[in-house]
Amino acid sequence: MRHAAMVVAGGNAMAPVRHGNKTARGVVVSGRSAGYDVVEDYAIGQGRHLTELDDRRRRPVCVIGPEVVEEARLGPDPVGRRIRVGRQTFEVVGVTMPKGKILGVTQDRFVTVPIHSFEKYWRSRFSYYIYVKSVDQPSLPLAVQEARNVMRSRHHLPPGRPDDFGITTAETWMDIYRKVTGGVYALTIGVAAIALVVGGIVIMNIMLVSVTERTREIGVRKALGARRRDVLTQFLVEATTLSLSGGLTGVVVGVLFALLVSLVTPLPAAVSVPSLFLGVGMSCLVGIFFGSYPAWRASRLDPIEALRHE
Repeated sequence: MRHAAMVVAGGNAMAPVRHGNKTARGVVVSGRSAGYDVVEDYAIGQGRHLTELDDRRRRPVCVIGPEVVEEARLGPDPVGRRIRVGRQTFEVVGVTMPKGKILGVTQDRFVTVPIHSFEKYWRSRFSYYIYVKSVDQPSLPLAVQEARNVMRSRHHLPPGRPDDFGITTAETWMDIYRKVTGGVYALTIGVAAIALVVGGIVIMNIMLVSVTERTREIGVRKALGARRRDVLTQFLVEATTLSLSGGLTGVVVGVLFALLVSLVTPLPAAVSVPSLFLGVGMSCLVGIFFGSYPAWRASRLDPIEALRHE
């Protein structure tokens, strides 16, 4: 592959990691050939990365993530210590720099061993992978096509037959993310629209009942000199206040829910300040829109007929 800067073989499994009486359970065990640090962008914090000689001689060595160091209590200088990965003993030769989380999933809780040692002791949870890093971003499509040609040749696939393997790029994950978030976004808009309409109808019914029960009061106000505009403004303010109180309650509940999600789950959650103002403003608009008809009916009442109302 002329457009590949590095090609690495890999497989993944799960195993507990033990050191002394401390155990880190469910750690990702990654079997990798030399060059994995280039392909997966891992910077070394202590010690060294795995080499081709480690892989060729099947040395029982490993590179671990900083979270494994913390959970297994390996101390400030873990390089040179021996840990049990599953049923096998490995020597720690390196610790990577922290990379943080992606969508709430940590990238620092792993043990990387030479790929031939991995094949000796574990089976990959899925198929084995081939990780390819292109020379640069513009050459990525060419590197993908070269990888496809090599795989089809190795699998003896004739022209016209579909691939019996999958190729995944960063753009593939971005497409999945856009589709998922797009669907969630559309569903959220639909649910919010229905909630606004239902809430607006409830506000309108409440105000219509209020107008009916206060017909005599409206008649008295008009008889004392209140204009249609005054009555209209009064009921619009009442409807807006009603919807605004509901909107403020919803904003408070939403902020508390976001804080709860960020505290009890690994998913990041936050509330932007513009969304708070947007929510409050939308509540006011709903109150004004659905309160307009009851306010208009109240302003059109005849004072004489209103005073006769029982």
